[in-house]
Amino acid sequence: MSAETENDPYSKLDIILGASGVFQESFEFFSSFSEEKFSQKLETGWSIAENLEHLIKSSYLIPIALLLPKFIYIIFGWNKKKSRPYKKVIESYMQKVKAGAQASFVFSPSKTDLSEYKQPKMLQDWQNIGKSIQENIGKWSESDLDRYNMPHPILGMISVREMLFFTIFHIIHHTDKIKEKIEPTQM
Repeated sequence: MSAETENDPYSKLDIILGASGVFQESFEFFSSFSEEKFSQKLETGWSIAENLEHLIKSSYLIPIALLLPKFIYIIFGWNKKKSRPYKKVIESYMQKVKAGAQASFVFSPSKTDLSEYKQPKMLQDWQNIGKSIQENIGKWSESDLDRYNMPHPILGMISVREMLFFTIFHIIHHTDKIKEKIEPTQM
C-alpha cells in the first residue's frame, strides 16, 4: 500500500484491513534488509533502524489505549462531531509538518551507536504492536471510534478513528521515505 494508491478508509472494517495490510507490508519491508544495511546511516535523515524505532515509539501506546476502559477517555473530552475522513486527517498533518512540526524527542530515535539496533527484536516488537492494534480495534463500536478523543502530539485532540487513520498513514509515510532514499539494489 503506498501513499499514492491509498483509498479513503472509514469504517472499522476498513481500518482493521488497512492496519493489517500496512503492518504486514512494513514488517516484510523492514525484514528485507540485511542487519548491516538496517543499521547503516542513509545519505540524509534517519537510518532504516531509526525509522522503525520512531514507528515503534509512536505506535506502541495505541493498542494499550484501545484497551483502556472508556470512562478514562473522559479526561480528553468528547468528540462532538463526525470524524474527518482519512485524507482530511492526513492533509491536516502534512500542513503542520510543512509549517515546521516534527517528532518530539520522546518519539525520536534514541541510540547514538547505530550498531545497538537489534533488527530481530525490533521486528518482533513491531509485529506485536500490529497484531495488538488489529485485535483491539475490534473491541470498539463504530460510534465509539468517533465519540472518544485521544491526544496527538502534532494534531492535538483527535477522535480514536482519526488516530487510527494517522497510524496507518504514518507507517506508509516512513516506509515511502526510506524507499525514496535507497535504490532497490541496495535492499
